[in-house]
Amino acid sequence: SDSFDARNYFNPAGDPKTPVELEQYGGSAGGRIIKDKLFYFGAFEGQMYTVGNSLPGHVPTTASIVGGGGNGCVLITTGDCSISVADATQDLLAQNPSFVVNPLSNYLLGFYAPTPNTGQGTFVSLNYPNVNSSKNAIGKVDYHISNHHALSGSYFFGNDTIVGMDFFELLPQFRTKVHSRAQDVSAHWAWTPSSTLANELRGGFTHYVLQILPDDIGFPYKINTGLSNPLLSGIPDIRINPFSQLGAFHNFPKIVGPDKVYDVIDQLSHLRGKHAFKFGGELRKDLVHQATFRAGRGRMRFANLENFLKGVPGNTTFLAGDPTRNISQWLYAGYAQDDWRITPRVTLNLGFRYELQGVPSEANNLFGNWEPSAGFEQVGKNINSIYKGDHKNFSPRFGIAWDVTGKGTTIVRAGGSLIYSLLSMNAFLSQQNTQNTVTLGLGTIPTGATIVTGDPAATTPGIGNIFTTGVTIPGSSVTWVDQTTAIYPANVTGLVQCGDGASHATGPDNPGPCDTFAMNRNFRTPYVENWTIGIQHAFSSKLSLEATYVGNRGVKLIGVRDLNQPAVGSGWSPAEITACYQSLYNPDVCAADGGAEAAARPYPINGKAPSLRFVNYLSNAYGSTYHGLQTTLTARNYHGLDFVAGYTYSHALDDASSNWVAFLPKDSAHPALDHGSSDFDITHRFTLSVTYTLPEKKTRSQLLEGWQLNTIITLQSGQPWGVNDQSFDLSGTGDLADRWNFFGNPSDFRS
Repeated sequence: SDSFDARNYFNPAGDPKTPVELEQYGGSAGGRIIKDKLFYFGAFEGQMYTVGNSLPGHVPTTASIVGGGGNGCVLITTGDCSISVADATQDLLAQNPSFVVNPLSNYLLGFYAPTPNTGQGTFVSLNYPNVNSSKNAIGKVDYHISNHHALSGSYFFGNDTIVGMDFFELLPQFRTKVHSRAQDVSAHWAWTPSSTLANELRGGFTHYVLQILPDDIGFPYKINTGLSNPLLSGIPDIRINPFSQLGAFHNFPKIVGPDKVYDVIDQLSHLRGKHAFKFGGELRKDLVHQATFRAGRGRMRFANLENFLKGVPGNTTFLAGDPTRNISQWLYAGYAQDDWRITPRVTLNLGFRYELQGVPSEANNLFGNWEPSAGFEQVGKNINSIYKGDHKNFSPRFGIAWDVTGKGTTIVRAGGSLIYSLLSMNAFLSQQNTQNTVTLGLGTIPTGATIVTGDPAATTPGIGNIFTTGVTIPGSSVTWVDQTTAIYPANVTGLVQCGDGASHATGPDNPGPCDTFAMNRNFRTPYVENWTIGIQHAFSSKLSLEATYVGNRGVKLIGVRDLNQPAVGSGWSPAEITACYQSLYNPDVCAADGGAEAAARPYPINGKAPSLRFVNYLSNAYGSTYHGLQTTLTARNYHGLDFVAGYTYSHALDDASSNWVAFLPKDSAHPALDHGSSDFDITHRFTLSVTYTLPEKKTRSQLLEGWQLNTIITLQSGQPWGVNDQSFDLSGTGDLADRWNFFGNPSDFRS
């Protein structure tokens, strides 16, 4: 219950108190089926929690604004036409006495919350809760055949459903619904032919499904977008400056699965003198089914409230084609290890591992790429794979332990390793946080697009058959009329054209440039170098202290940058900067020159790709470092008291903190400018876990025995933070990847 919980700081008095509730239940059972031979175990756990949100929403008001001074108006000098429907309507009537609010816009106004907003203010509290239901079960059977053979098998089932806020959703049905289901089957055979030789064979199969959907799919909206896919039914992502978005979050739907993983591992262990050898290998196959419909419903922009009431949208971006992809990948590994007890006080650990990660392939060759020297590429057309395989993943391991006194009270340990990273398919298929475009990954490279350049226009057919990409069309191509007329053009695939935007005296102008994803064909597997040294000392049988230095360095880490970014400032001429200053940063005046940005992009300049705008390029351009002092004080059974106290002092630095959902760098030509504290960096962290065993009193039913009190305390410094401005092209590059400058006392901005 949340009856005793404090009110959320952002949940002001007067609003309903946001809930924080957790329910957890479960049980387990186990026992023998055949004495000393066959055993079973099963467990179930369920969780249900509700966590309220307190987020601000910005919505228009139906009331006339008192003292607005005609802000945002064309003719009237009272009210505020930028935020008031009444004032904007009055101003439009002053411009045209026969004006009537667009029927479709009038219908959609009813979906702004609260309905209707009749106050002078336009900020509201959005407190729709996140609701989670999780149910998990596991079963296991162990069969001891003989002293030389043992079998075991297990099955896990997990089902999870979440409905929650991803953004500033104005209505509860705009929240995101996430449903996942995981199943895992594993088997294990242990064979021990002698006291010095043992072999373990493991096999497993994993089945996983994830659906991330807008919660309003199937909601009876009375609009016709013209999209036939039922997953894309609903209101588009509509942004009216300066209000919160209308509609669900544009990153979804996203469908993952059924994904399948087949895995077999074998390990042979052999004891010989002072050596404990281990040899093993792994064979794994991954099958991935994925579809990310980013901007699948469309992202529509209206410059202001009056344009919305008139039904005059700006540029609209949406995803054309079907992003569904079926991917497979093979992985192989082999290793050898030796734990060598050189002397009774010194043990040396030596290991070596080799990994071969196969290049992912798509069942229908619907993977593309782009290179400056070759242009668009597609597997099965002009390339054999999306990148050249990396066959040099050699991974050494080293460790040493020294018993300083020979009594086991003081131990010094040191070690190092090189570990390769296994990347998620999301890194290649679903880069969802790039600010400049909806193009996601290797499955959304428009190899089928017709290239249109020059005057007179010359057309070149696409080299492939991928028509899945983000398409931007002018507002004039959107039919914003009423609730029954289709909003989007019927032939969406036919809009997939890449051009130089050249104007013609007669006939239609060339289409604008396309956006594309791309990756380095010489891509290499990222890896991490690790090193550590520490000392552990036991003051007594009940008290010990451990202090360890841990360091690592990430090498060839992946990230995305715009390979076709113009130089910073290209979109801002001195005249535009002056006009912006004089307007006091009015967003209707302060706008970077998109034409100047396009002219300054590297590839139009050198003539290699005049038909491209953004080229979001995946490569091994990034790195990271971590240094930390980790200490642990452990006390056991001190008059019934046990505790573990830990303190870590550390610093993590990197260029990009994620290989999947990271933003573009603020300057793609110089990505190292983003080097700084990692998103997850925590300088100071202290934890204390305490268990106190209550004194026991002997009773027949043992009800007064075995009782404990437990508590965990965590104290830590804050994580780094910053502001990413995606609404105003400050840098004049068009990437909308700008960071704000902070002025004043630096201590005011510490995390």
